[in-house]
Amino acid sequence: GTHYLNWKYFDMNNIDKNRRTLLDIFHSDNDFINDDTYHQFYERFTSLEVEPIACRNDLFLQWKQEQVSDFLLTLFFRIYHGKTTLILDHNIKHSEDETYDINQKLKASNHKGHEKPSIILMTSGSSGRPKYVMYSLNNLIKSATDTIEHYKIRKGEIWGASLPFNHIGGLMILIRTMLLNSKLYLIDPSNITQDDIENTSYLSLVPTQLSKLINKGLDFKNTKGIVIGGAKQNIDDLKNFTDKGIKISTSYGMSETCAQIAATPFTNDLEILESVGRPFKGIKITLNKERISIHSNRLAIGYLGEAPFKSFFQTFDRGIIYNKYHLKVLGRIDDIYISGGKNIDPQLISDKIKQHLKLKNSFTHPIEDDYFGEISVSHIELEDGEEIKSSYDIKDALSTNMAPYEIPKMFFHHKLKNESLKITHDDKEKLKDSAKKYKFLYDLKLNTIHAGNPHKKPLFIFHGFMGSLNEMKFFLRETYLTENFHLILIDLPGHGKSKLRDEQSFISFAKDFAANLDLIDQKIHMLGYSMGARFAYEISKNLKKPALIILESGSIGIENEDLRIKRLDNDKSFMNKVSSKSEYIEFLKQWYKLPIFKGLNKDQVKELTNKRESNDTEAVKKACAYYSPAHQQFIKAEDIEVDHEYHYIYGEWDEKYKLVSNSFKHRYMIKKSSHNTHYMNKSSYLATVKDILSQEK
Repeated sequence: GTHYLNWKYFDMNNIDKNRRTLLDIFHSDNDFINDDTYHQFYERFTSLEVEPIACRNDLFLQWKQEQVSDFLLTLFFRIYHGKTTLILDHNIKHSEDETYDINQKLKASNHKGHEKPSIILMTSGSSGRPKYVMYSLNNLIKSATDTIEHYKIRKGEIWGASLPFNHIGGLMILIRTMLLNSKLYLIDPSNITQDDIENTSYLSLVPTQLSKLINKGLDFKNTKGIVIGGAKQNIDDLKNFTDKGIKISTSYGMSETCAQIAATPFTNDLEILESVGRPFKGIKITLNKERISIHSNRLAIGYLGEAPFKSFFQTFDRGIIYNKYHLKVLGRIDDIYISGGKNIDPQLISDKIKQHLKLKNSFTHPIEDDYFGEISVSHIELEDGEEIKSSYDIKDALSTNMAPYEIPKMFFHHKLKNESLKITHDDKEKLKDSAKKYKFLYDLKLNTIHAGNPHKKPLFIFHGFMGSLNEMKFFLRETYLTENFHLILIDLPGHGKSKLRDEQSFISFAKDFAANLDLIDQKIHMLGYSMGARFAYEISKNLKKPALIILESGSIGIENEDLRIKRLDNDKSFMNKVSSKSEYIEFLKQWYKLPIFKGLNKDQVKELTNKRESNDTEAVKKACAYYSPAHQQFIKAEDIEVDHEYHYIYGEWDEKYKLVSNSFKHRYMIKKSSHNTHYMNKSSYLATVKDILSQEK
């Protein structure tokens, strides 16, 4: 039968019905968390004199999974004492003004006919702007009960806590667990393991988590069901699970509805899973020109500082009713989009970027992504004189006040219309199309700079060995180039902030790169120095359409087989010779004594050496073998099947690459320079590059 707590522990005048219902749950000897039973955990939080986690302004409680026990002790201590708690991710930071505003709104709240708010959660809301949704314990208990009854879950069955408690989806797992008197089983949302699967009966996932699990090849034979919510589902991902006999439920809900309000049963039927099922008992869904509205007496109280919902909430979702009252969600009716299960407001993202970068204007939009559903792309126009930074550098800067899911994945630097002249729909669509062309660079995890005119022909620029895109930024100061080309500077794998992937070779990487370039509906232009020139040349061997390639002091491979093998052995042995930072620095000193660097004075050598001293020694060692010219098949430009336009630049004092230039029809000697012509005689080098590009066929 039902067990009740000994009410002598409570101040009876200060305990309302729903707090009793929730606290009654703790009169159980079932395991709750860690080594505590429900009753033992109750004894702990009721005996506290000080909250384990200090709540700022006696309101803000930060969620951090590593502190889950202290978090729960603090939360239930506050519920026990009738306090309102605003649960926030520990990464969210509020200014003093924002904190004051939230407190004032809470004090002014007067929701007659509703319970006092017990929990408040921050959400992007249907409009995308950060809002604070207020919940009574009654809201939470009714929602959890509806879900338990819909899926017919039994007492003691474990629903894995795979979502954070600062979001309604995660918080409801906690409440359902308690109503079931089950053990709370915490799961790292970013790393669900086989042990997690075997120790739980049910899981709640967002689509990004589902994709990860598919790739892991985990065994779900003991799993009774997986609930998917948070974004439109990828039917292929669902099929991968249902083909293995795993039962899925697609569901519909949001912060404002206290999580689920509709769901399919657990099923393998993909036709049913294309919908989000039928509304739960007592919930009515209506459509007005496809716009979804929800009628229910268990909606959240409302937004902090706004009028209560009063059993009605109009969403910004579009949907249709079909197949015996099943709801199918078609998308959003506004600019809001969903990335990795999170509502994203592009204007809010742009506003936050402006807090870190001095901008004239910006525009943020989504593009499709297999993993997140959609990802954010930002087009930014900096104030005059501001330095253009790489995508990874911008992301690092934004991480100080933006949650990871808010930070755009790609950035394009170029001129935008003034804010007084709104960017038209057509302009936006063109920018989106441009971003889609270059998404493969994000997929390849390359650090980049996109600058110039995004609608013009692309010019890919590749740096040399031990260098980075930062050394090629001088191109961004050339007006002719920024007006007539879309410039793309790249940190090649193992350099700058792009990681070297062990599973991929230099040759296979070039082939993958070429395959993506062939999908771009514009003529490709590439420019590379030394190692970067070899990369550009290797790409050109695999391109299926003509391109213009400018090579500066780059090898086209080693023709003699004995010399090729010897070079490969030398490059590999370098990895064994250099085992410390001091040995690497000594290597740099010897490097710039090579004949190809003839003419560099002491100051120039010192400058180049200083730039490279900060490189990761292990990354340099791996890159040396990875990019070895010995990997390249020796092919002269004239023997490449596609009719590319090659232009070869070499230095007056570089005898080695002067010989290589003889393989090309178009050759250009830069006076008073050796291997690194763009460094030793930049003005002549740039003039040559601009002449080549302005006179292309």
